Amino acid sequence: MPIDYSLLPLSKGTPAKLLKADRTKARDKVDEAESAKVRARSKGRCEVVWFGKKARKVSRCGKRASEVHHLIGGHGRRGRGISAKAERKIHACQECHSKITGHVLRRVGGELPHWTDEYEDVGK
Repeated sequence: MPIDYSLLPLSKGTPAKLLKADRTKARDKVDEAESAKVRARSKGRCEVVWFGKKARKVSRCGKRASEVHHLIGGHGRRGRGISAKAERKIHACQECHSKITGHVLRRVGGELPHWTDEYEDVGK
């Protein structure tokens, strides 16, 4: 016969596993809401702005975007705190996203993140 814990003066607390699941669900909900803002901001177009290899001009990819890329990454940090904010994400096409995550394109900084495929200082 199981014990009815509701009759005890101090009932058992919620198990840690359930509390962690609730925190994860809340964090994922915020992350998805911010990702929706990124999709709305981009209007479905890739937001990757990059410097050309030969022409040294800035251009925007503009292809159809399908991936939301976190600018602040790292195991266990993505989707938390400032990483989850729409300002810290960009909407990228599959090709640009794979180049960024494959370290073919690297970030050059500034207010709007710029990317380059050159490994020299672009600011010179």
